[in-house]
Amino acid sequence: MNSSSTCSTECWEMRMAFWVEGVILPVIAAFGIIGNILCVSVFSKKKLDLKPAFSNILKCLSVFDIVFLTCIIWLYGVPEIIPSYYDIMEPHVTPWVLPFTQCALTGSVYSVVAVALERYFNVCKPFSRNMGRNSSGLGYIF
Repeated sequence: MNSSSTCSTECWEMRMAFWVEGVILPVIAAFGIIGNILCVSVFSKKKLDLKPAFSNILKCLSVFDIVFLTCIIWLYGVPEIIPSYYDIMEPHVTPWVLPFTQCALTGSVYSVVAVALERYFNVCKPFSRNMGRNSSGLGYIF
């Protein structure tokens, strides 16, 4: 009885991994990618009444999120869908995709910090000259 319960537990874990990482994760990530592409297109319009620094930081955040979501699909979604992924593709893909994932995550965090700083300076110190006004948002990031 112990071996049959272990097999059922292992089979259940494999099924859950397939449905969560192989089906649900790519679907949710695809919605995120589509939403971020729409954000980049909206923030790129000239008619939008936003300061260029704020708009550029938000576009940068959207691009980092697109890269992160794409890499997450490659790291976690594709291995569950393609059975031979671990033997054939993983040794070649993971050393390239994993650093891009980490860089995109770090860039996303820095972009959120830059948005917070930009909002702080524009709300709390609107009349003082700040570094983000002349550099189109790069001053907040660096």
